[in-house]
This record gives sequence, structure tokens and C-alpha cells, in this order.
Amino acid sequence: MRKKLLFVQAATEPLGGKEAVFAWALQAACARHEVTVFTWSAAVNVAGFNRQYGTSLKAQDFGVRRPGVLWRLLCRLLAAFDPDPATIQPAMLLMRLAKRQPQTFDLAIACEMEADLGLPGVQYIHYPWLEQFAPALEAYDELRGWGKVKALFSGQIRPWMWIGDFSLRRMRANRTATNSVWTGRRIRAAYGIESTPVYPPAAGVVRQVPWEERENGFLCIGRIHRDKRLEWLLEALEPLRAEVEDLHLHIVGKVESPKYFGQIQELVEDHASWVTLHPNLSRGELQDLAVQQRYGVHAMVDEHFGIAIAEMLGAGCIPFVHDSGGAVEIVQQDPRVVYRCAEELRARILRIVRNPLEQSALREDLGRSAERFSPEKFMSDFLRVVDSACHR
Repeated sequence: MRKKLLFVQAATEPLGGKEAVFAWALQAACARHEVTVFTWSAAVNVAGFNRQYGTSLKAQDFGVRRPGVLWRLLCRLLAAFDPDPATIQPAMLLMRLAKRQPQTFDLAIACEMEADLGLPGVQYIHYPWLEQFAPALEAYDELRGWGKVKALFSGQIRPWMWIGDFSLRRMRANRTATNSVWTGRRIRAAYGIESTPVYPPAAGVVRQVPWEERENGFLCIGRIHRDKRLEWLLEALEPLRAEVEDLHLHIVGKVESPKYFGQIQELVEDHASWVTLHPNLSRGELQDLAVQQRYGVHAMVDEHFGIAIAEMLGAGCIPFVHDSGGAVEIVQQDPRVVYRCAEELRARILRIVRNPLEQSALREDLGRSAERFSPEKFMSDFLRVVDSACHR
């Protein structure tokens, strides 16, 4: 039975993994339900999502509702006065306004972070970002009326709590999906609630290139951000150049900070003989590059999931990942490809590169794992969470 669903989504541009989850969740929901997106934007960047993530969204598949002009002006002011580029003030204000929407929707859905949407809801939590504020949120739930205003001006609560009128109790009442079993454990520890792991979707490649025709190249895909430890990665891989013929590295990612991107550009220029930087590639360009390489490498510690790793698997690469976070779930914690330090990373790589039989066995094992991260699997699992929330 078709339901009326309200997606509450501040960011409607293709940026990273969170937005990929939103795009595919939206496509899944539109196939079965009547969907409205509540957002600050005048429109959802459908063409950008389709190009970046491989979705086939159409603007006519869903409606778009946005706050009025004065609220949009207030949102801009909040963002202007908060120097943090990752500020949650606009998202919190949108949540407050979502609670004022007509009670004609059957379910509200948020795909960015912990959410208090007023209606019975589904939240997809990529990481419990607000866990450090749980005690303060517990106290905020007990305040009423002017008590909240006094607590704000006395510094007892954060401004975003008041801006979003955020209730930990209502947030806990949502059906919760998350990107990995590891993140689910963090959510349980932070809020005492259970979650359903729904692995993010990694769009498949159009074509595969035979292994023997691929280069001894390594892919590093993800946001160009300090958390990805790109400097560490170059230092870790460089000694292998004397051991592995034609070893080279391709760094692919979205530019977030021009300043940090400039630092990485300078670093790559210093290693131009074996490192290439590919900023802001389209989906097709990334796939064409990926299927030409044999290996992938991911250096972030405690990555919540790592959709780039799943994308490398789907392209037929063997990825090496840090032994932490949810990333190890993608490679099923296979000891042949997980590492804890630079020495272990180099040892794992040399063992695989020098052993064709091991390469073949590993590719077969990891290839079966890649099937868990298809868009079709994600949409099916996500809709099951939505259905369970609609029927409770």
C-alpha cells in the first residue's frame, strides 16, 4: 500500500557517501510510495546524483517542499555566523520546521544524521555524531518553555539543540538503519538503541578488464580530506617502488577544502613520477580508471564504512584496508588485505603482488563479497526498514 513519505534532507548535491545513500534511498522509495523532499534547495540535483552515483532519478518522481523566504534567510545567517564548514545548524533548523509540516505524511525519513522529525520516522545514521552530547540532550528533554531559553543563555545547552528543538526521546523512537555493524555498536553504546545494518550502495561498473591486462596501479578513492591520511599513504607506499615493477598510485576524490587540496597538489607534484591526482572525476571517468588498475588502498582509521572500498571491489580491484572501523566488514576481515601499520601494509601488498595464485583466490573470495553492496541490495534492505516503520 502506497504511503506518503517526507524525506528531510538539507544537502541535495552529490558530495560523498551520505548523499549516495540519500539518492538511492529516494529512488527506492519513489518506486513504491508517494514522496516529498523537504529541503533548503529549490530543487534536488537529480542530474548530478545520476551522474555521480548511477541512479536513474527523475524530477517528476517526487515533490519538493522548502521553507519560506524568511526561514531561508535565517538559515543563511546561521551558516554565516558559524565558521565550522560542517555546521549542523541548517540541518537542525530544517528538523524544527519539519515538525511543523502538516500531519498528512505517514512517515518522515532522514539520511544524514540523528534526527528528530516529529512524525514516526526512519533515520539512517552514518555515525553517532551527537554521542558526546547525549547527557545534555537528556537534560534538555526535561526542560519546558522558558526553561529551555534560560538554559541556552546560561550555556547549559548548545544553540543547535534549541534551534532544532531536538528531543533525544523522539530520536530514539525512530527506526534506525546504519552503514555497518561497527557503527551499529557505536550507536547502541551512545543511545541505547538497536539499529539495522543496511550497507551503502556501490554502483557497479559497465565493463570489466581482464586481470592480465590491468596495470600494477593502486587506487585511493574518497574525499580529499585529512582524515584519509593521503600523506601517510604516499610515505608508506614509496619504499615498494623498488620491489614492485611499475607501481603507481591514483588519488581520486572530491575537493572539499581548497587549502588542503593545494597541499596535496604540491605533495603529488613532488612524487609526479608515480602519483597522479584526479580531482572531481565523473562516475564514468572513475570507472574507466578503476577497471584498468589491479589494487586499491584505503588509509583512513576507523572509517565508518568506506563506500569507496566497495566501489573498488565492484571494479574488480583487490583493496587493502586499515584494520579498524566498518571498512573491514567490506573485505570480511580477510587477514590477507587488512593492516595496522605501514610495515604490515607493505608486507600484505608484496605477498599478493608476488603470488598469482593468491591473487586469483583472493579475487574470487572478494568478488563474492562485492555482491552485498549492490544498489539493488541496498534498496531492498532499505525498503524493509521503511515497511517495518510503517506497520509498527
